[in-house]
Amino acid sequence: PAPDVGLLSALATAYTSSARTNDAVTVLDEAIKREPQRGDLLLAAAELAIQRAKVDEALGLLERARRVAPNAPEVDEVSAVLFARMNDYPRAIALLRRAETNAPGRPRTQQLLKEALELQDKNARALFDQAGELRKKGDDVNAIKVYRQALTLHPTAPALLENLAFVLATSPRAEARDGAESLRLARQRIAQMGTRPSPEALATLAAALAETGDFTAAVASAERAIGVAATIKDFKTIKLQEALDAYRKNTCWRNHP
Repeated sequence: PAPDVGLLSALATAYTSSARTNDAVTVLDEAIKREPQRGDLLLAAAELAIQRAKVDEALGLLERARRVAPNAPEVDEVSAVLFARMNDYPRAIALLRRAETNAPGRPRTQQLLKEALELQDKNARALFDQAGELRKKGDDVNAIKVYRQALTLHPTAPALLENLAFVLATSPRAEARDGAESLRLARQRIAQMGTRPSPEALATLAAALAETGDFTAAVASAERAIGVAATIKDFKTIKLQEALDAYRKNTCWRNHP
Protein backbone atom coordinates (compact mmCIF):
# COMPACT_ATOMS: atom_id res chain seq x y z
CA PRO A 1 0.00 0.00 0.00
CA ALA A 2 1.05 3.61 -0.59
CA PRO A 3 2.41 5.37 2.51
CA ASP A 4 -0.09 7.57 4.33
CA VAL A 5 0.21 11.34 4.56
CA GLY A 6 1.65 11.21 8.07
CA LEU A 7 4.50 9.02 6.91
CA LEU A 8 5.10 11.21 3.87
CA SER A 9 5.27 14.27 6.13
CA ALA A 10 7.77 12.52 8.40
CA LEU A 11 9.84 11.49 5.40
CA ALA A 12 9.87 15.05 4.12
CA THR A 13 11.12 16.28 7.51
CA ALA A 14 13.84 13.65 7.54
CA TYR A 15 14.90 14.44 3.99
CA THR A 16 14.99 18.17 4.76
CA SER A 17 17.15 17.57 7.84
CA SER A 18 19.51 15.49 5.71
CA ALA A 19 19.72 18.19 3.02
CA ARG A 20 17.97 15.88 0.55
CA THR A 21 15.87 18.76 -0.72
CA ASN A 22 14.68 17.20 -3.97
CA ASP A 23 13.45 14.10 -2.16
CA ALA A 24 11.69 16.27 0.41
CA VAL A 25 9.95 18.22 -2.35
CA THR A 26 8.83 15.03 -4.06
CA VAL A 27 7.22 13.49 -0.98
CA LEU A 28 5.64 16.79 0.06
CA ASP A 29 4.10 17.20 -3.39
CA GLU A 30 2.58 13.74 -3.05
CA ALA A 31 1.31 14.47 0.46
CA ILE A 32 -0.29 17.75 -0.66
CA LYS A 33 -2.01 16.00 -3.56
CA ARG A 34 -3.65 13.67 -1.06
CA GLU A 35 -4.53 16.32 1.53
CA PRO A 36 -4.49 19.74 -0.19
CA GLN A 37 -5.96 21.52 2.85
CA ARG A 38 -3.17 20.58 5.25
CA GLY A 39 -1.64 23.92 6.24
CA ASP A 40 1.46 22.36 7.78
CA LEU A 41 2.27 20.59 4.52
CA LEU A 42 1.76 23.75 2.49
CA LEU A 43 4.06 25.70 4.83
CA ALA A 44 6.75 23.02 4.72
CA ALA A 45 6.61 23.10 0.93
CA ALA A 46 6.75 26.92 0.96
CA GLU A 47 9.86 26.87 3.14
CA LEU A 48 11.55 24.49 0.72
CA ALA A 49 10.57 26.75 -2.18
CA ILE A 50 12.16 29.70 -0.34
CA GLN A 51 15.35 27.70 0.16
CA ARG A 52 15.44 26.98 -3.58
CA ALA A 53 14.71 30.66 -4.44
CA LYS A 54 11.42 29.70 -6.09
CA VAL A 55 9.62 32.93 -5.22
CA ASP A 56 6.44 32.47 -7.25
CA GLU A 57 6.06 28.90 -6.05
CA ALA A 58 6.50 29.99 -2.44
CA LEU A 59 3.98 32.81 -2.83
CA GLY A 60 1.41 30.41 -4.27
CA LEU A 61 1.86 27.90 -1.45
CA LEU A 62 1.67 30.62 1.18
CA GLU A 63 -1.54 31.97 -0.34
CA ARG A 64 -3.05 28.51 -0.15
CA ALA A 65 -1.90 28.13 3.45
CA ARG A 66 -3.44 31.50 4.33
CA ARG A 67 -6.79 30.44 2.91
CA VAL A 68 -6.68 27.36 5.14
CA ALA A 69 -5.68 29.31 8.29
CA PRO A 70 -6.02 33.09 7.77
CA ASN A 71 -4.71 34.11 11.21
CA ALA A 72 -2.11 31.41 11.81
CA PRO A 73 1.16 32.99 13.03
CA GLU A 74 3.10 30.25 11.25
CA VAL A 75 1.86 31.55 7.89
CA ASP A 76 2.96 35.07 8.75
CA GLU A 77 6.35 33.81 9.94
CA VAL A 78 7.14 31.91 6.75
CA SER A 79 5.78 34.78 4.62
CA ALA A 80 8.04 37.17 6.51
CA VAL A 81 11.06 34.99 5.78
CA LEU A 82 10.23 35.17 2.07
CA PHE A 83 9.76 38.94 2.01
CA ALA A 84 12.96 39.50 4.00
CA ARG A 85 14.81 37.43 1.38
CA MET A 86 13.31 39.81 -1.20
CA ASN A 87 14.59 42.83 0.82
CA ASP A 88 10.99 43.89 1.50
CA TYR A 89 11.65 44.48 5.18
CA PRO A 90 8.63 46.73 5.86
CA ARG A 91 6.29 43.98 4.70
CA ALA A 92 8.19 41.27 6.59
CA ILE A 93 8.12 43.33 9.78
CA ALA A 94 4.40 44.08 9.41
CA LEU A 95 3.65 40.37 9.06
CA LEU A 96 5.72 39.51 12.13
CA ARG A 97 4.05 42.21 14.19
CA ARG A 98 0.69 40.77 13.17
CA ALA A 99 1.86 37.29 14.17
CA GLU A 100 2.97 38.73 17.50
CA THR A 101 -0.48 40.25 18.01
CA ASN A 102 -2.33 37.07 17.08
CA ALA A 103 -0.08 34.80 19.17
CA PRO A 104 1.97 36.75 21.74
CA GLY A 105 5.18 35.30 23.08
CA ARG A 106 6.10 32.93 20.23
CA PRO A 107 9.91 32.56 20.31
CA ARG A 108 10.19 32.11 16.54
CA THR A 109 8.19 35.26 15.85
CA GLN A 110 10.33 37.24 18.27
CA GLN A 111 13.59 35.95 16.79
CA LEU A 112 12.51 36.57 13.20
CA LEU A 113 11.35 40.08 14.09
CA LYS A 114 14.67 40.86 15.78
CA GLU A 115 16.58 39.62 12.73
CA ALA A 116 14.37 41.53 10.28
CA LEU A 117 14.78 44.80 12.18
CA GLU A 118 18.54 44.34 12.36
CA LEU A 119 18.81 43.59 8.64
CA GLN A 120 16.58 46.53 7.79
CA ASP A 121 18.81 48.89 9.75
CA LYS A 122 22.06 47.38 8.46
CA ASN A 123 21.12 47.45 4.77
CA ALA A 124 19.53 50.88 4.94
CA ARG A 125 22.62 52.23 6.73
CA ALA A 126 24.91 50.83 4.03
CA LEU A 127 22.87 52.61 1.33
CA PHE A 128 22.76 55.80 3.42
CA ASP A 129 26.56 55.80 3.63
CA GLN A 130 26.83 55.13 -0.11
CA ALA A 131 24.58 58.10 -0.86
CA GLY A 132 26.69 60.27 1.42
CA GLU A 133 29.83 59.41 -0.52
CA LEU A 134 28.11 60.27 -3.79
CA ARG A 135 27.06 63.64 -2.39
CA LYS A 136 30.65 64.41 -1.39
CA LYS A 137 31.58 63.95 -5.05
CA GLY A 138 28.77 66.26 -6.15
CA ASP A 139 26.77 63.41 -7.67
CA ASP A 140 23.42 64.39 -6.20
CA VAL A 141 21.40 62.67 -8.93
CA ASN A 142 22.74 59.22 -8.08
CA ALA A 143 22.79 59.99 -4.37
CA ILE A 144 19.05 60.63 -4.56
CA LYS A 145 18.51 57.29 -6.31
CA VAL A 146 20.37 55.51 -3.51
CA TYR A 147 18.48 57.40 -0.79
CA ARG A 148 15.20 56.38 -2.41
CA GLN A 149 16.35 52.78 -2.55
CA ALA A 150 17.22 52.95 1.14
CA LEU A 151 13.78 54.37 1.94
CA THR A 152 12.11 51.35 0.37
CA LEU A 153 13.93 49.28 2.99
CA HIS A 154 13.26 51.65 5.88
CA PRO A 155 10.49 54.14 5.01
CA THR A 156 10.51 55.92 8.37
CA ALA A 157 14.25 56.21 9.03
CA PRO A 158 14.77 59.78 10.29
CA ALA A 159 18.21 60.31 8.74
CA LEU A 160 16.98 59.09 5.35
CA LEU A 161 13.92 61.34 5.38
CA GLU A 162 15.91 64.39 6.40
CA ASN A 163 18.88 63.92 4.08
CA LEU A 164 16.81 63.07 1.03
CA ALA A 165 14.51 66.03 1.65
CA PHE A 166 17.54 68.30 2.05
CA VAL A 167 19.32 67.29 -1.15
CA LEU A 168 16.06 67.41 -3.15
CA ALA A 169 15.62 71.04 -2.09
CA THR A 170 19.19 72.36 -2.05
CA SER A 171 21.14 70.55 -4.77
CA PRO A 172 22.96 72.92 -7.15
CA ARG A 173 21.89 70.61 -9.98
CA ALA A 174 18.42 71.48 -11.26
CA GLU A 175 17.79 67.95 -12.52
CA ALA A 176 18.21 66.63 -8.97
CA ARG A 177 15.73 68.95 -7.28
CA ASP A 178 12.11 68.13 -6.53
CA GLY A 179 10.47 70.64 -4.23
CA ALA A 180 7.18 68.80 -3.81
CA GLU A 181 8.83 65.54 -2.78
CA SER A 182 11.25 67.39 -0.53
CA LEU A 183 8.39 69.15 1.24
CA ARG A 184 6.49 65.90 1.78
CA LEU A 185 9.55 64.20 3.30
CA ALA A 186 10.50 67.24 5.40
CA ARG A 187 7.00 67.43 6.87
CA GLN A 188 7.08 63.71 7.59
CA ARG A 189 10.35 64.18 9.47
CA ILE A 190 9.01 67.18 11.42
CA ALA A 191 5.92 65.16 12.38
CA GLN A 192 8.15 62.45 13.83
CA MET A 193 9.72 64.95 16.21
CA GLY A 194 6.52 66.31 17.73
CA THR A 195 6.74 69.69 19.41
CA ARG A 196 10.56 69.87 19.55
CA PRO A 197 11.97 69.64 16.01
CA SER A 198 15.71 69.93 15.57
CA PRO A 199 17.42 72.86 13.86
CA GLU A 200 18.41 70.54 11.00
CA ALA A 201 14.84 69.38 10.43
CA LEU A 202 13.53 72.95 10.52
CA ALA A 203 16.25 74.10 8.13
CA THR A 204 15.38 71.28 5.75
CA LEU A 205 11.70 72.24 5.92
CA ALA A 206 12.66 75.85 5.17
CA ALA A 207 14.66 74.77 2.11
CA ALA A 208 11.76 72.65 0.85
CA LEU A 209 9.30 75.51 1.34
CA ALA A 210 11.60 77.85 -0.56
CA GLU A 211 12.00 75.35 -3.38
CA THR A 212 8.21 75.24 -3.75
CA GLY A 213 8.05 79.06 -3.79
CA ASP A 214 6.68 79.69 -0.29
CA PHE A 215 9.38 82.08 0.87
CA THR A 216 7.31 83.58 3.70
CA ALA A 217 6.97 80.16 5.36
CA ALA A 218 10.62 79.38 4.52
CA VAL A 219 11.77 82.51 6.38
CA ALA A 220 9.64 81.57 9.41
CA SER A 221 11.03 78.02 9.50
CA ALA A 222 14.62 79.19 9.03
CA GLU A 223 14.24 81.77 11.81
CA ARG A 224 12.87 79.08 14.08
CA ALA A 225 15.80 76.80 13.17
CA ILE A 226 18.27 79.51 14.16
CA GLY A 227 16.36 80.14 17.39
CA VAL A 228 16.49 76.47 18.37
CA ALA A 229 20.15 76.23 17.33
CA ALA A 230 21.00 79.14 19.64
CA THR A 231 20.00 76.98 22.60
CA ILE A 232 22.45 74.23 21.63
CA LYS A 233 26.06 74.66 22.73
CA ASP A 234 28.61 75.05 19.90
CA PHE A 235 25.95 74.69 17.17
CA LYS A 236 27.27 76.51 14.10
CA THR A 237 24.59 78.62 12.40
CA ILE A 238 26.57 80.11 9.49
CA LYS A 239 24.78 78.08 6.81
CA LEU A 240 21.43 78.59 8.51
CA GLN A 241 21.96 82.33 8.37
CA GLU A 242 23.08 82.19 4.74
CA ALA A 243 19.92 80.29 3.86
CA LEU A 244 17.71 82.72 5.80
CA ASP A 245 19.29 85.69 4.01
CA ALA A 246 18.53 84.02 0.68
CA TYR A 247 14.89 83.33 1.58
CA ARG A 248 14.40 86.93 2.69
CA LYS A 249 15.39 87.89 -0.87
CA ASN A 250 12.95 85.33 -2.33
CA THR A 251 15.89 83.22 -3.45
CA CYS A 252 16.53 79.53 -2.92
CA TRP A 253 19.70 78.50 -1.09
CA ARG A 254 22.00 75.92 -2.68
CA ASN A 255 24.29 73.55 -0.82
CA HIS A 256 27.63 73.35 -2.64
CA PRO A 257 29.86 70.43 -1.54
